[in-house]
Formats: sequence, structure tokens, C-alpha cells
Amino acid sequence: MKRIVQPEILDSLPCHDPRIDQTRRDLTLINALMRNPSWFRRQVFPRVQPTDHMMELGAGKGELALMLAEHLCAIGAYTGIDFAQRPDGLPDEFNWCCKDLLELDYAGVDVLMGNFILHHFSDVALADIGRKINASGIRMLAFNETLRRPLHLWQLRLLYPVICDVTRYDGRVSIEGGFRRQELVEALGLADEWKLELKETFLGSYRLLAQRKAKA
Repeated sequence: MKRIVQPEILDSLPCHDPRIDQTRRDLTLINALMRNPSWFRRQVFPRVQPTDHMMELGAGKGELALMLAEHLCAIGAYTGIDFAQRPDGLPDEFNWCCKDLLELDYAGVDVLMGNFILHHFSDVALADIGRKINASGIRMLAFNETLRRPLHLWQLRLLYPVICDVTRYDGRVSIEGGFRRQELVEALGLADEWKLELKETFLGSYRLLAQRKAKA
């Protein structure tokens, strides 16, 4: 199954389109079924240090940020990146930036994370993101992405009765743009200086946790 990157409907909807809220609710359901929030809570957040500056790509409605606020008593800084406006309920000390991911500067960032975001980008764009990551001082990456297998297209179809038409279409596009095996590692150009943990789940999650090795 060849990787194909296509635009998703959600990214082009006007900000007041009611289908945005419908799709967000669908994504909350899908994330819960795939146990993605649990992975961040168990595997990622415990490795965050109180002085870390965390940046989240494609922060959406701030779900991970709110989980992070509950998990840690203190954190150096958090910055959410998304085209959407700052969500309600985000702690005042958390930063929010409406900016194109390809224009980001990772200076001062210690931990970079994202949920269902990198599959939007071509291998060329991922290579550019990877060059900036490797040149930065980031010490940990945590990305949950879509796993690209025909099985997960069938699993998506099982949800058709309870999800909207936008999610049906975007879900297929997300899976087709997803990753397998070492594809994301290779696309980002993560070399031997990174300790990598990769996991593919039965329900369609592709999880990458990378920690930069200490210099000898």
C-alpha cells in the first residue's frame, strides 16, 4: 500500500462550519478507541522534566495540553501550534501560536510532540522538518500517527454509522498518508544520535518515541 498525501476536508472548512465540531467529536472518539491519549499519559508525560519547554504540533482543541496540565504540577513552558485559535480552558501560562508548521523555529524547545499531524506532510516537507529538528536542541520526540494498512481502512468503515461524512473521507486520507516500519524515522532523517522506540498497534496507531543520546 503506497503512501499518498492528499488534502483533508477539515483543514479547508470555514471556521464557523458546524461540521468542524462534529469532526472534532469524531476524532475524540477515534483517539479514545485507539487509546492514543493513554499512550501520551503513560509513555510520554512521565519522561517530561519540570524545566522542559514542550511544543505540540497541530494542537487542535488543546486536548493533550489539558492532559499535560493535569499530569504535571509544573513545566518550564508549553507552546501549542495550530491554525485554529487558542482553545478555551487552556492554562494562562501555556502559550499558543497560529503558524505554519513549516515556518517554525525550534530554538529553546526540549520536547516536540504531536498527534495525527505528520501524515499531512510529503516526504520532502518531512525532510525539511527533520533537518530543523536535528539542528535544534530538542531532546525528545513523541508522535502518534496513522498506520498505513488496508486493515485499518476496514476498521474505519465499521465506524461509518457513528461518524460524519467529513471524518469518513478524512479518515481514509489519513490512513493512506500514514506510515509503516521505519518510514517516518527515515523521512525525518533521524540518525544514530537518537534512541528510537517504534510501535504499530492493531487498531492503527503508529507511535514514535525518540530520545537524543547523551554525547560521550
